[in-house]
Amino acid sequence: MKRLYYFIKYGQIKHITLLTLILSLVFAIVIPPFGAEKSAEMMLAVLGILFGIVVGFFINDLWTRFEHIRENVSTEVSGLTTYFSFVKILASTSKKHMPFLKETKELISKYLIKFFHVEWHEYKKTDKEFDDIIDSLKDIPPLTTSKQSKTYNNMLPVLFKISTAREKLTMFGSDKLSKAEWGVVISLALTLLFALFSLKTKEITSIIFTWLLTFSIVMLLFVMRDLNNLKFGEDIISFEPYESIFDEMGEKRYYLKEDIESGRVKPPKGVKYKII
Repeated sequence: MKRLYYFIKYGQIKHITLLTLILSLVFAIVIPPFGAEKSAEMMLAVLGILFGIVVGFFINDLWTRFEHIRENVSTEVSGLTTYFSFVKILASTSKKHMPFLKETKELISKYLIKFFHVEWHEYKKTDKEFDDIIDSLKDIPPLTTSKQSKTYNNMLPVLFKISTAREKLTMFGSDKLSKAEWGVVISLALTLLFALFSLKTKEITSIIFTWLLTFSIVMLLFVMRDLNNLKFGEDIISFEPYESIFDEMGEKRYYLKEDIESGRVKPPKGVKYKII
């Protein structure tokens, strides 16, 4: 039961799709007709419409959330890359600023590694590592030239831009479906499936209809699960954008061993990386 729970909660959609397709067909063939009453037909129609409205609303809301997160991830990643570029420019003006470049590289790396250890609803746990990046500005040696002053003045708006994006990511990351909302959706799905199977007959067309509709209902639930946990499109919001910052800093990428082994992430070919 424990393995089944983890598979339902964390299993990859490509594996679940095939398994659901097979199980739906088996159930459609094996489960005998219930001998439905006339009221079951009306129940099926009403529940189908209601389920479609509720699921459609939630999926639309979760998709909008995904788009907002993708937008703010782009802002944060481009901001961190730009900030590091300004630090490199500052370091190029004087040897006294080289230690600050090294410190910034280490702090950004720590921030990224911490990010890879948390899920989106835990994004706020990265606050300390980001605050360390801001606090490091106190370690900048005195600015003695016009170029140094202009570069420093450009760095501050970039950090503000990143900070704003982070606030939005914290808000959207924690905006998941509640247990009550999941309860409503699952209850509707189970009742709809009961009505569907109660109307099933031994005819081949009825079996095929029951099979495909069962498959569709179950897959919609898993699509909602992936959107809710931000597993959908994970490469473009959780891994590749942040890993690209290591490339910009001239550092090896970091990947979690468990993410590689589970197939959650696949390092690009020809790219050097470390496993943690």
